[in-house]
Amino acid sequence: MFENATRIAHSISKGLLSVVPSVDELLPDVTFENECTLSHGNQTLQLSYKGSNHRPGSISIYAPSQKVLMLVDVVFPRWAPVAYLGEAEDVPGFVRAHDEILQYSFHYFVGGYLTRSGTKADVVAQREYINDLKTNCNDALTPQQTAVQCNEPDIAAVLSGCCIEQNQPWPFLNESTCHPLLKYIIMDKRFYAIIVGIGPGIGSALAFQFAKFYPVVLISRNSSSYESIVTDIKANGGHAMGITADASDPNSIDAAFGRIERDMHGANLALAAYNARGPFAHKPFLELKVEDLQANIAAEAGGLFYFAQRAIPLLLTSVQSSPNPPSLLVTGATASLRGSAFFSTVAAGKFAQRAVTQSLAREFGPQGVHVALAVIDGGIDVPWAKHIVINGGVEDGKLKPDAIASSLWHLHTQHRSSWTLELDLRPYVEKF
Repeated sequence: MFENATRIAHSISKGLLSVVPSVDELLPDVTFENECTLSHGNQTLQLSYKGSNHRPGSISIYAPSQKVLMLVDVVFPRWAPVAYLGEAEDVPGFVRAHDEILQYSFHYFVGGYLTRSGTKADVVAQREYINDLKTNCNDALTPQQTAVQCNEPDIAAVLSGCCIEQNQPWPFLNESTCHPLLKYIIMDKRFYAIIVGIGPGIGSALAFQFAKFYPVVLISRNSSSYESIVTDIKANGGHAMGITADASDPNSIDAAFGRIERDMHGANLALAAYNARGPFAHKPFLELKVEDLQANIAAEAGGLFYFAQRAIPLLLTSVQSSPNPPSLLVTGATASLRGSAFFSTVAAGKFAQRAVTQSLAREFGPQGVHVALAVIDGGIDVPWAKHIVINGGVEDGKLKPDAIASSLWHLHTQHRSSWTLELDLRPYVEKF
């Protein structure tokens, strides 16, 4: 429409568009994370992203001189919200956005799509409407007002068929039958999982396993590692978001957690998995450089150290309420237990990682956080290694990523009277 125009959007929007076929010509030219100010002459527009609202990546556009604010698909001036709260993908974010809108100084509001613009009074009116809905849903879900005395998910099942089965955590909600506001009322104290280190093997398997029970946050150095996984989880009714960050860089991890605390506002961390890897150097010792050693220790032990310092305080706040014991799970390797020829830098990183894990387990286990190491002792059945023959090529001679993920989920669900510190996983024919 506008030749030579520059398209500006949030980085999440670009990521979502980039996985859609044949839209390259529509991809943003410029992206931002939190704030972006555009100026032309004496005119200014302020673009802002305060977290997911109607959907991830949806931004506010504010013209301070004209006192005009635009945010699409949240407030519908003098209309009731269309079906399912405007088909909101993130109902907690949708509800929270009303307060965020009212932090601006504006006279006129543009909500998009419908035929009316609005005012601050229209935003206040819809916020009251949503709060009334929330209050009434809370009242309807109060156990004393039902014929069955049961926990929150069971009440939802009585009212709307939201749960697949009784006595299961909130993430068992059925997307197709549960009204989103009812789901939000039940899940406004919801729990989520974080996985650091996403790839075609263990990382993706952990993502799909944990997403059966929790919204998942996937952290990787490259967005290409998680984009298709996030898309698949959402397509199957789950909740997922991806963040690009380097586990060995404290500033990068701090930025990732800043994003998590903003976008997962109101939710509690139940499960954190550290699956990041250092550079693989299979070399004679005399050919190695000190940088090889430093890089492995930085990723394996240093990265876990930084990640745990941010994750453990969040896990501690979930001890009294999490449906399963809050857990920090670490994936190790054969090198966690013994050093082999040509693996000195890898073993150094894995030994150090194991030491950090053991120390954390002994400090935070008594406080209610389960810290455990899974030693992956064998070759993993991943697409890029199909040509590599292990254990004579016998069936199930390599570890299946899905089986590894199932074992880690078992660690997370263990009763605190019987916690595992270290779990060795290997194929039935592996020598050890």
